[in-house]
Amino acid sequence: MPVAARASGPSTGRLERRGTIWELTLRGDAATLGSRHAELARDLMHAIDFDLDRSFRARIPNPAARWLIFNLVRARAHALPRFIPAERQRELAAEAQTYARSDPLASTLPTYHRLLIYHALYDFALGFEKSPLLGCSVFGVSGPSSQSGHLLIGRNFDLEQDRFDRDKVVLRVLEDGQIPYLSVAWAGMTGVVTGLSQAGIFVAVNGGRAGAPRSEGVPLPFILRAILQQARSIDQAIEIAERMPVMVSHILFLGDGSTGEMAVLERSPTEVTVRRQRPGTFYVTNHFLDAPLRDDPRNQDIQRSSTTLARYMRLRELLPPSARPLDVAHAVAVLRDRNAAGGLALARGDRRAIDAGIATHSVVADATARVLYVAEGPHTEGRYLAFTVLP
Repeated sequence: MPVAARASGPSTGRLERRGTIWELTLRGDAATLGSRHAELARDLMHAIDFDLDRSFRARIPNPAARWLIFNLVRARAHALPRFIPAERQRELAAEAQTYARSDPLASTLPTYHRLLIYHALYDFALGFEKSPLLGCSVFGVSGPSSQSGHLLIGRNFDLEQDRFDRDKVVLRVLEDGQIPYLSVAWAGMTGVVTGLSQAGIFVAVNGGRAGAPRSEGVPLPFILRAILQQARSIDQAIEIAERMPVMVSHILFLGDGSTGEMAVLERSPTEVTVRRQRPGTFYVTNHFLDAPLRDDPRNQDIQRSSTTLARYMRLRELLPPSARPLDVAHAVAVLRDRNAAGGLALARGDRRAIDAGIATHSVVADATARVLYVAEGPHTEGRYLAFTVLP
């Protein structure tokens, strides 16, 4: 396992252990970020590689089926480089060059190509009919709904991959010429699924299903990263998201800590709608609420067959307009809620609960103060430790 702290020069990177959470700080240009990431987090990346490989073999025990899925993913990844921003390609190339020196799976697929596919796995997995990415919950409160008046956002990123929980990484990125940001994910991940910038912009992605997936588009983690590094307002965040083509349907939750505004983008490869909320209360799970995606048969099937409605109804109960203003402790309590609508207790691990016991990270963001509170784990248990965007 990695040592408790590892530095790569005070100006370029540092990996530290805070409680059970890894904190990785990176500074410099794109190539420096990539090479230092792989150098510092090498052992963590090894553990993830082995776990993903074991998980793939366990879930798909038939070798012929594994071969087919593997080659389908490779085929879908063929067009990826044309859609990934040049700076992110430079970062990935530097990460791959450094990691290749000790890559345990290089014989399976060259390091760069495997890292490229890893960064699009979220999109590829959402395209599968039985996607495991339809269990996340997000809510936000601001203005009179927040005890401090700050924009507070709670987020459970549900994914049945324990290694991502056990070795979660809070990544602090200070890239030359870009807005600094925090991201909560796992070692090797240069994109974003949950993050907060020094400009006070929060962004998180939830899976959804509508329309047909495409093989061409920008992987979602790179879209979220572009928002954090470039947007200084919620309008700019929306504009950045809308101009980038996507491969799969999804839901983006956006918040602006400077104004208390929030927005939800409901999107498929061909449609996008924006729902906005001035200071108040906002929440989303995994189904679309606005036409035309609301009426898509795939969205209606998700409402029937998944837990999205159960979690949405429980959030509505826990966050009514008449609720007392929330603080961080109350936001954590919502993320840890294990009851159904009506307060009916659910068995531990019941997927209908907001806390289904599978969050690879659970976060409360004070977007106004530029602070992320991240659960040590397992899942939503343990302390929520505070991380600031600037060290």
